[in-house]
Amino acid sequence: MDAVTAETASVTDAVFLSQRLAYPLSLLAMVGVVLGFGHLLTNRPTVDPDQHDEVKGPKIIVQSLMIIALFSVVDLVLTVTATNAGAMRELNPLGSHFIDDPAMLTVFKFAVTGLSIGILYGLRRKPIAHLASWWCCLLLTLLTARWVVFQSMFL
Repeated sequence: MDAVTAETASVTDAVFLSQRLAYPLSLLAMVGVVLGFGHLLTNRPTVDPDQHDEVKGPKIIVQSLMIIALFSVVDLVLTVTATNAGAMRELNPLGSHFIDDPAMLTVFKFAVTGLSIGILYGLRRKPIAHLASWWCCLLLTLLTARWVVFQSMFL
């Protein structure tokens, strides 16, 4: 009986936390998605070395990497709160191993995202890094847009 009561209290706390975070995170995500798409549309990538801008290229890549980092944190927070509240199930086969332990999921997410961002930052002067960071930024922007839709169902 005590275990069931503790589990119920844990889920109830998670639902309340999810409800408190839903509106501000949805607003942040909506603004971020608009800015992300604006960034993507104005900075189309090229892999042709003759068309690669040596001055603007690295700055654009750094902007893309900052958007990737921001959206990765938003995704992590929304994933943990929605999963703990019982509103969704983690389908990522790697992330689902860590979903029951938010601290381990956070370490995993920061390690993988940080390593990826670090590699792209190290290659920022190469045209292929612009293409790779653009696609990563697009994927995270679309994922964040999906979170906005998902969160709006519960507001």
